[in-house]
Amino acid sequence: MVTIYKEGPVTRIDLGAGETSPTQYLTPGETIVVVNPGIGGTMLAQASWSMPRELQAGAGEWLDWDAGTVGTKTSQSLFDAQALRFTATVAAGVAEFCQ
Repeated sequence: MVTIYKEGPVTRIDLGAGETSPTQYLTPGETIVVVNPGIGGTMLAQASWSMPRELQAGAGEWLDWDAGTVGTKTSQSLFDAQALRFTATVAAGVAEFCQ
């Protein structure tokens, strides 16, 4: 089950094994992204620079972040992305982003 928490500028998303988060829409600027896969699991973060209306229609383009699918806690800065989504494989994981 996906659980989303928001406190101030930080959003935390808890993902179960094999789950993908709902699309998280962003405001323009820098976004710090962190994924922390559970033991034996991996996680992938994807970002989109497509227009929100394209994403909502299912026509937007998603790009894997530079780190690819990772098995350890990993962070990266993204600039001016319109949206994020996260996938946890095999084991549960946690994704966080801050704007």
